[in-house]
Amino acid sequence: EEEPPTSLIDIVGESPKVVKEGDCVKMSVEVNPESNVKPSSGDFTWAIGAGLEKPDGKRVKVSADGKTLEVCDAQLDDETVYTVCVEVDGMRDCEEISLKVLVMCEAEDGPDKFEGDVWNPNDNTKCECKEDGTISCECVEQQVDCDESTHEIYFDDDCTKRCAVKPGNCFITGDPHYKGFDGARHDFQGACRFTLVETDDFSVVGTNGHRADNNDVSWTDSVEVSFKTVDVYLGPDGEVKVNGQKVVPTY
Repeated sequence: EEEPPTSLIDIVGESPKVVKEGDCVKMSVEVNPESNVKPSSGDFTWAIGAGLEKPDGKRVKVSADGKTLEVCDAQLDDETVYTVCVEVDGMRDCEEISLKVLVMCEAEDGPDKFEGDVWNPNDNTKCECKEDGTISCECVEQQVDCDESTHEIYFDDDCTKRCAVKPGNCFITGDPHYKGFDGARHDFQGACRFTLVETDDFSVVGTNGHRADNNDVSWTDSVEVSFKTVDVYLGPDGEVKVNGQKVVPTY
């Protein structure tokens, strides 16, 4: 075979070609006008991968003129090198075209994303579709004024950066003695129902009662704990209710 004076064919566009998983993509070559050859469709051959497999004619098809190979319903296994050769007038030339398949990430809300896609589901969150098909999200940095000696910074479920008082403990013991979150201690002997702790979605309510006939001393007779939609009642003699229904604890 004679060495061609110049390339017989050139790749149309760039290599690698990029296609989204499940989509179609075309890879084409064109005849170099400087080669002065006019190959027919039968002069072109396509091969797939290192094993030089032939197109199956189903998902992977060659055009009628032999210059274009189309891959449809692209899968990750299609990501390889495609070799096209032309042999005409005793001369032969080949080109290699690489194919990159972008993996799909199934999004819980909204349209599916593809490898490399970056988006913001809200103002404070950035997500990216990874090459293994997983979605990775992180909170966007935000400026929050916070005294970290008494408070701590955290991100809530929506990635909003917040400043909250550091965790503390409070307790009631005996007949009855109190210790608040600030560490202060005091006693209260009244018989009544009163709020011990309350936030937007959490509260603890205690009820004090006198001991027998002794009105000088009281104790905490019951406690009601509420968190969002759950209400728990802890009463005398081990009585427990959840949302008004009596239950028997497992321990």
